[in-house]
Amino acid sequence: MRFFKKTGSLMLLLLIVSVCATALSTGARAADFTLDKADGADYTASPALARKLNDIFDGTAELVFSDSACTEAVNTALGKAAVPAGYTRYVPVKRNGRSMSGESCFIYASGVYAYLFGDYPGWDDMRWHSTEYTDYSTMTYEACKALNVTCGTYVRALTHSYIVLSYDKSGLTVLNANYNTASLSSGTVSLMTLSWGEVAGSPAFGQGLEHIVIPDADYTAKLYPVDWKDPRNAPELTVKNVDGGVKITWEATAGATGYTLYRKIPGDAEWTKVKTFGARTLTYVDTTLDSDVFYLYMLRANRGQEKSAYAATPVHYLDAPELKNAATLADGSVKVTWSAVKNARSYTVYRKEAGETKWQKLGKTTALSFTDDTVESGTSYRYTVIAANRSAVSGFDTVGLNAVWADPAAAAPETAAQ
Repeated sequence: MRFFKKTGSLMLLLLIVSVCATALSTGARAADFTLDKADGADYTASPALARKLNDIFDGTAELVFSDSACTEAVNTALGKAAVPAGYTRYVPVKRNGRSMSGESCFIYASGVYAYLFGDYPGWDDMRWHSTEYTDYSTMTYEACKALNVTCGTYVRALTHSYIVLSYDKSGLTVLNANYNTASLSSGTVSLMTLSWGEVAGSPAFGQGLEHIVIPDADYTAKLYPVDWKDPRNAPELTVKNVDGGVKITWEATAGATGYTLYRKIPGDAEWTKVKTFGARTLTYVDTTLDSDVFYLYMLRANRGQEKSAYAATPVHYLDAPELKNAATLADGSVKVTWSAVKNARSYTVYRKEAGETKWQKLGKTTALSFTDDTVESGTSYRYTVIAANRSAVSGFDTVGLNAVWADPAAAAPETAAQ
């Protein structure tokens, strides 16, 4: 499922400036937003979760900040002061026996997380529906993807705590409370959008991660079911030419009982079903294709009789060259040959030595052969070839052809002295 990022027209700019122990880096910037137009639906395909986010944005959520007598609740809208630094927050399930205190960012972020998911990031024994991760020291796009970070995730970096609202390849959008400029009181609640470069350079957002707390997927799917008809909830496909076909991969959709893959040629009126998969299958190689043809793929997640929305993903398929021979020649070279690929305009030859994992580019040609004159005697090499035309790049034979050239002079025994 896609993880949405806020993109609406925004008007009020809050510039967050670092002045406290949980300070933001000077490179961070607050997102523009209009207080009465911040919308939870910009960050999630679940109507129920969107409503709860809107409660937080407009200040009507019961985040349960309190004084020592548990008489005060501080539920504050975006752009206003939420909680002073060092304020104590008493946990509702044990109001008079257990509490957390810390800078405003920590108290606010933990309060938001508890409101959304009923768990408390500050205690190991009070995370009933969440998992804590300490595998990463830096907040990155790759880490978010690997951990399946979702809307509402709690993050504690070196000097700051915040709630993730969304992310994509360009950056990260968060909800937090912090000290602000002299014109705004401490603990101001804000939405912030940062590029990944800003995140990486900031001890407040990217550096020195202590932990990331993520709500469990099954629990979240039941608590906040998504609107499967929402076009934004279409499963996102990655398609790639490989040897013998197109490899299609996708991310798991929470609550899905299976997936159905469809294909068509642009201009066709109807989609053709390729295959139906179980919930645990997240990749497939389609081998029933014609070379040098454009195809569209789409995937629908199934939940019983319900089918999700979908989006079309294009690919220009081109056959991988069929390798024929890697012959050693008397002059100390290796000649690699392959079969022609329909409408290919060029071929790129790659080589690697025995034991290596990465292919190295040797050269490019329009012919159906290539001679490698940089080999060393006794070294084992493997060769493979990729075809290309103006709009497509093929897959390649991942095993390749093996060749070992042996220098006859080096192999000849020495003649005994007479």
